Amino acid sequence: MDDFTNNISKKKEKLDEDIEHDSKNGKFFIKLNDGSFSLLDYNVTNDNIMNINHTETPPQWRGKGLAAALILHAAGYALKKKMKINPICWYADKILSNQQQFKNILKQ
Repeated sequence: MDDFTNNISKKKEKLDEDIEHDSKNGKFFIKLNDGSFSLLDYNVTNDNIMNINHTETPPQWRGKGLAAALILHAAGYALKKKMKINPICWYADKILSNQQQFKNILKQ
């Protein structure tokens, strides 16, 4: 595992308990100390494919691994639910392409 992947995995482990899931609206999110949110928007197709459409973190919170943690959490959820993932969001694509454990569920 390279340093980039290792650092992201460590940050995800620390943040996992803070991640909430709003399945009705297709969002994973972290409520931040200042009342703002870091979030991931997704939708699931009829073919059981999770489209990761967008991640967003307020500027003052960027660079802390929040979006990466949300992406990995969503991917873990997809894996558990036997879904494929279509990372439409460029950042989700970047993060997941470096994660060996999710290679088999990435939509080709």
